[in-house]
Amino acid sequence: MEEMIPIKINVTYPMSEEFYYETYLERSQMDEKRIQRIKEGKGFVLPKPQGIKKDIKNGGSIFSTMFGSNNITDVDSFNGRYRCKCGRVRGSLYHGEWCDKCNTRVKFVGDDVTLRGYAVLKDAYWIIHPNIYKSIEYLIGAQRLDHILNPEVNIDKNGNEVPITKAMKANEPFRGIGIMEFKNRFLEIIEFYKNKYPQKQIYYDDILEQYEKGVVFTHTVSVFSSLLRPSKLDNGSLRYEDCNDQLYMLNKLVYAINNDRISINRKKKEKLMLLYNVQENYQVIYNKLKDILAKKKGDVRSAIGGRYDFTERSVIKQDVWLKCDEVKLPFHGLCELLQQVIINILQKSLSISYDSAYKRWYRAQITGKDKIVWGIIEGLIKDSPYGGLPVLINRNPTIERGGILYVKCVGINDDFTMSVSLLILKLMAADFDGDTLTIMYLYNRDFINVCRQVLNPRMMFISANDGKLDDRLLHSRDVIINVNAMKNLYEYTQDELDSISKLQAMN
Repeated sequence: MEEMIPIKINVTYPMSEEFYYETYLERSQMDEKRIQRIKEGKGFVLPKPQGIKKDIKNGGSIFSTMFGSNNITDVDSFNGRYRCKCGRVRGSLYHGEWCDKCNTRVKFVGDDVTLRGYAVLKDAYWIIHPNIYKSIEYLIGAQRLDHILNPEVNIDKNGNEVPITKAMKANEPFRGIGIMEFKNRFLEIIEFYKNKYPQKQIYYDDILEQYEKGVVFTHTVSVFSSLLRPSKLDNGSLRYEDCNDQLYMLNKLVYAINNDRISINRKKKEKLMLLYNVQENYQVIYNKLKDILAKKKGDVRSAIGGRYDFTERSVIKQDVWLKCDEVKLPFHGLCELLQQVIINILQKSLSISYDSAYKRWYRAQITGKDKIVWGIIEGLIKDSPYGGLPVLINRNPTIERGGILYVKCVGINDDFTMSVSLLILKLMAADFDGDTLTIMYLYNRDFINVCRQVLNPRMMFISANDGKLDDRLLHSRDVIINVNAMKNLYEYTQDELDSISKLQAMN
């Protein structure tokens, strides 16, 4: 994960029959990333905080207009969206005009939500990368890690540090040392807890790998775009998204840590406590963002979940004559999938109103006895350039490759079930005890062509893991079970028994 913020991932893979591509997210070295982004004009260092009311009007604060225009706090929010490269000529009135300073045309410039603001600690002070912090928590334990970072520093009347004399718990020998000593003794501490909890070796290996890359500790607090921290009206009052409070506090704490002008500001206990508060607020923001994105009602699931057009659900049954990429769908389900297509054809071919066409489609879906609608669907299947109606079938929870497949509808069932090939059962972890699949009708040619390459079961016989035959697509198990059942259920001639025995031997 880059820094501690939600990022947009836009990945395009080349089409290749030889290679299989994968994408991984890596934690970035936040200090290097900050320097790089500032050089590229994609970031800026935050100034001293002046209070929320003043910072809202401050062009360089956590609410900076450099992030983008805000039509609630900026009375001229849309004027700057049309500008030349240097920004001297602005406004839609000048759209297409040339700027005599930078020699570029005035054009529409959208807001860049990847722009960052940075609160930067001095070289002497560090905090933990918020994502690595979670890994350290898993290794050490959340409470123990908090006890380590929360400083316990005793000061005598002369202001000198006194060693802590109280007995420490046997399982917390590093308690109260604070974040700076934690950094200095980092390898010793994680080694201690790795030996204490050998079953957590995977977390230790991950943390050590990131430490060797210089990722674990950082001077940088990253502030993501104010456009991703929207304003809202609450009972007539203007309010900002909750994490603005933490971001403001982080900037304020960083400035206080960097302030070493007088001796009172250089006290060790105060510095350690401020660093602890920075880490604490940073983790609050990180956890809030994770909660916003994750789980069933998170933004990621919400963006791709919900109700869709051109979809239906059907219980599955077997059809031994179907190929791995073929299905048959129930008439009633096809009526739902093809609703708009059928209504348009009825309206044009019968010269009736759309209202009448809709009523006829609705009656056909309920009764299943309209020969014209049957004929329309059969014609659409027969005339499809893909050898059948292109659809995606999906069985939740779609954990592995094969949970969603591209197939063709090649026929109509006169009941409420869909027929599938035996070959795809293991791919979808399905069986015939009432399992229901979701069917999505595809009508975008470019998307269909991609699905035919990526989600087609014909393309899955060769495993993407090792390049060998994927035995999930072998039908021998089901064939053997069915042949044995057939052999014991009926009376057969000797020739038929010989044919069944040959078939058993082949599998």
